[in-house]
Amino acid sequence: MEFGILYNKNNLNIGDDIQALATSYFLPQIDYFIDREHMESFRSRSRKPVAVIMNAWYMWNKWNWPPSKYIYPLFVGFHYADHQLEDFHA
Repeated sequence: MEFGILYNKNNLNIGDDIQALATSYFLPQIDYFIDREHMESFRSRSRKPVAVIMNAWYMWNKWNWPPSKYIYPLFVGFHYADHQLEDFHA
């Protein structure tokens, strides 16, 4: 099996980089760096699923969810917030 870690290419939050580093210690190798904000379009070179620890804050862009079929998600820590929906409790 191949393995990947999530990163956020356009973010200045060092916490995302620290999470990516911490995630890397739990995997036997890293074959892919997958941009969290574009994981819906990820495709592995082998066309087989890549195991990815899915610890992140998701949904800054609602169109990148769900992840690509080439991502085999390993959910460890997860935060989901859809900032693009209107408040339904108004």
